[in-house]
Amino acid sequence: VIVEAKQEDRLPDGDFHTRELRKSYELPEHADAAHLASYVTPNNMLVIEVPIKNPEAERRL
Repeated sequence: VIVEAKQEDRLPDGDFHTRELRKSYELPEHADAAHLASYVTPNNMLVIEVPIKNPEAERRL
């Protein structure tokens, strides 16, 4: 998973400040990235949820 973010603050005098972030995270081997979900909480925290596949259940099918 790669998370990218950019924030730009414009000042009244015309100047601006830019902040950028790029971070990558390795998912566990049994993660189901096709069903990944993400959201931002009211206090601006990014939450990423990835279900874990159950290899034992898949073998029984």
